[in-house]
Amino acid sequence: MSQAALALVLLVGAGLMLNSFVRLVRVDPGFQSDHLLTIRFDLRHAKYMNVDPPINRFTPSAAVVQRQFLERIEALPEVDAVGLVSAGGTRPPVSILGRPAAARQEPFRAWYLESSPDYFRTLQIPLLKGRVFTERDGAGAPGVAIINETLARQFLPGEDPIGARVQADLLRGRTVHEDLIADQSRTIVGVVGDVKRSLRSDIGPLMYVPYGQHMDVYPSFGVWPVPANKQLVIRTAADPLSLAGAVRTAMADVDPNLVPYDIMTMDTRLAGSAQEEEFWMQLLGLFAGLAVALAAIGLYGVIAYAVAQRTHELGIRTALGATPTNVFTLIVRQGLVVALLGVAIGIPAAVALTRVLASRLFGVTATDPATLAAAAVLFVSIALLACSIPARRATKVDPMEALRYE
Repeated sequence: MSQAALALVLLVGAGLMLNSFVRLVRVDPGFQSDHLLTIRFDLRHAKYMNVDPPINRFTPSAAVVQRQFLERIEALPEVDAVGLVSAGGTRPPVSILGRPAAARQEPFRAWYLESSPDYFRTLQIPLLKGRVFTERDGAGAPGVAIINETLARQFLPGEDPIGARVQADLLRGRTVHEDLIADQSRTIVGVVGDVKRSLRSDIGPLMYVPYGQHMDVYPSFGVWPVPANKQLVIRTAADPLSLAGAVRTAMADVDPNLVPYDIMTMDTRLAGSAQEEEFWMQLLGLFAGLAVALAAIGLYGVIAYAVAQRTHELGIRTALGATPTNVFTLIVRQGLVVALLGVAIGIPAAVALTRVLASRLFGVTATDPATLAAAAVLFVSIALLACSIPARRATKVDPMEALRYE
């Protein structure tokens, strides 16, 4: 009975992880992830930085090389679109400027990403209002920003965000010379749909800035306010990985010192955020399968032994008019009692023990009634199947042979 209860606990755990995994892979990331190749590179190279403690600056050539990468890759015949975005990003304090005192809020935090004009078209992120970036939004042009739907809804409710001024305090709390900090405010020119940074992540406020207008003042210690890691996203109608060699060559032609790395499809990158759920699902599924198999074999052995011990009784019952159905029901009922007692013990134990999985679950609670019920029904069904084999053998007992044996 304890074996049956343990098997049910593992079966519930595996069911919860399976349910969580299915829900996770069905999450809409907010863009079309198919036929996308992603490639990363790092701009922290002496050629693209002027190191002058206590600050660092990107040189103008940093924006130039990024634009050249985009142009060379876009010229490849298999490429439909190519975009560039910060790999990682940061969450500085952000404030909306020019609001009435009564409506003014404390600065909130929002993800801050640099992107190229075609980034939104490449990922097919919907433009909800305004416009996307253009090549005119470069160095020396008025600062602009695009925000996501969540930022507009939470911090500009009932207002038209187009034309509002937003400021990201990238250097707050950092020791730099005040005269080196330029005006960080930007005009909102567009609102795009929400995009999840990973399948598990919550959708929070996010603002995009043109990659040619990024903040060029960085403390020379600690974490940089804007990551130097960049990610190229390339859309193609062909197999994305088939482009990897051509893209490497195109990038090497521009600058062989910027070595691409972490090359994979967007589908693979998104699937990586479900690896933990997949691991636990497989692990618990393996143990649950073994436990259920052992419980079924044990139950089969107990019922088979009971049938052998009751051969005389079954012969008499058959002689007195018991039908095969009566005999079958009698034997199966014995195994069903054991299975139901295992369920009665296993369900409370599963509710208590599977709470340790709560932090690993997505979209489902550790006490999900549907999963508990499904696990119980599956376990009882397997138990009934294990009992039915000796029960069918019991229906074939010959009363004369059983009595003669006695």
